[in-house]
Amino acid sequence: MKKSLLLFASGMLVVSAYAQTPIKENVPFVGKITANWCPPCGGWGFKLYDDILVQHGDHATGLSMYSSTRTDNNNQKFQNQAAYDLAAQITLTGYPSFSVNLVDLSAQNQVGSGIDTHGIHVDVDSFYAAFMAQPVAASVGMTYRINGNTVEVKTKTKFWEAANGTYKVAVYLVEDGATAGQVTPSGTVTK
Repeated sequence: MKKSLLLFASGMLVVSAYAQTPIKENVPFVGKITANWCPPCGGWGFKLYDDILVQHGDHATGLSMYSSTRTDNNNQKFQNQAAYDLAAQITLTGYPSFSVNLVDLSAQNQVGSGIDTHGIHVDVDSFYAAFMAQPVAASVGMTYRINGNTVEVKTKTKFWEAANGTYKVAVYLVEDGATAGQVTPSGTVTK
């Protein structure tokens, strides 16, 4: 059984980093699969995702994954293999699609051709609470150093209980505050 420990180095990089020791805490991954050409993604999708991150962001990692292969109207600006690989782990039911720990929550909240946003919120809360209540198997801490245009990252993993299987640590550097065109709201927005 393969298991992954995902560590996302997100937000703006600070010139100096402090040594971090792994903290015994479950940190759920809250994802949104999105696209520039998708009106709901930039409409109610932005608001729902912002609400979720305001509620859980202190103890969760959030990431919007632009995984559409469309290249018209500057849609390719946020396309990258890491987003495709992560999004491929989720059964995509449409755009936008929301998940916790790569479990799609949009499929079970479809109402006709739309999405029950309240249902998504309830499911995120439920999945989040269930994951946080589980025993912590492992945690990752990291340090980083910036030297010119090079970022050096060192990680430390701590297993809190006996574990079997294959574990992987991945570090993703994610740009925060990038801007691009979005169908709705129309014009240039911060992603």
